[in-house]
Amino acid sequence: MKPIVVDASAIINSFNLLNFGQKFITTPAVLDEVRGKKRNEKIRLALDLDSVEQRLAKNEFIEKVRLAAKQTNDMLSKQDEELIALALEHNAEIATDDYGIQNVAAKIGLVIIAVGEKGIKEILEWQHYCPACWKNYPTSGVCGVCGTPLKRKVRQTSGLLPSSFHSEAKK
Repeated sequence: MKPIVVDASAIINSFNLLNFGQKFITTPAVLDEVRGKKRNEKIRLALDLDSVEQRLAKNEFIEKVRLAAKQTNDMLSKQDEELIALALEHNAEIATDDYGIQNVAAKIGLVIIAVGEKGIKEILEWQHYCPACWKNYPTSGVCGVCGTPLKRKVRQTSGLLPSSFHSEAKK
């Protein structure tokens, strides 16, 4: 059975962390975030029983995630990068409702478990542009020509993801 990397949305949305025999992994930052939001007894019990292992990803896997995020032009937080890197490092599935995490994870070839929302259907590559003068940019920010805040639009899609990229959430 593959391990499952869980983000805060998976834990907060009551993803079944009491599935004994299943290995769950997350970062210390995620556990710090959800400790203040222990909304029900199931979450409290999972955290008290240490059924979720805390790990930090190795830099080589974080670099692979950054490269994939650069290819899709997704803006990920350090915590998001770390979660995807953990899944890559441990050949794990990743449970999240965050579309940016799902997009980059799918680009790398990881299996996604959408927890409360429907998961992504295809990998998107984003383009940043100025809505005033239409100049394209490789990253977000402001237009170098007119100073307008940049927006983003889909530049390209990969086509539909095969069903093997999605797994059902077990609540």
